[in-house]
Amino acid sequence: MSRTIIEGEIMTNPTEGAHRAYRQLCETLGLTLPITFLDIAAEQTVVVASPDADVLRLALGYEKTSATFFHHLPPTPDDMERAIMTVEDEVTRIRHQVDTQYPLYLCDPALTSLAETTGVPANAHGWHIEQEDIERLFKRFEQVMLGRPASWEAIPLDNAFTARLLILREFMHHLGYMSVFIVNTSDSESP
Repeated sequence: MSRTIIEGEIMTNPTEGAHRAYRQLCETLGLTLPITFLDIAAEQTVVVASPDADVLRLALGYEKTSATFFHHLPPTPDDMERAIMTVEDEVTRIRHQVDTQYPLYLCDPALTSLAETTGVPANAHGWHIEQEDIERLFKRFEQVMLGRPASWEAIPLDNAFTARLLILREFMHHLGYMSVFIVNTSDSESP
């Protein structure tokens, strides 16, 4: 079940909800070109790769990934390696179904902390984050896994945060997205 948030409404139909979220995001931001919409939900990740595209589902979400692989806080390097292999396999399964010429957008209030942790300043609608910034954040998290205090890296010590970061990183890396737009939904004016 998708938990795509649209004006405070929880969508229970993942296909309808994903298409509706896609359309509303484009309308709210005044986007006229197609986008790729990524929704990292608790049990699955949903991708809408263009306005008329089928909804693609990845059999992983932040809670599912966290519960399956992260048995420690922070995860051990071995836990993370197993998670990376699974996420990578699931992401590469859809690589030929996603047109990466369209910009990547995420719209989830839980991603605000991830965006802020990259250190990239927000703009009027959220954050435009380069792949290098996501990689840098992941490298900082690796240091936490190896024993550095999370507070030194200003990284939330939370396995759901870690799973979202991992899924986004692998999606961008293996599909070739050079940047991502994370829309700020914490303001009442945001989608």
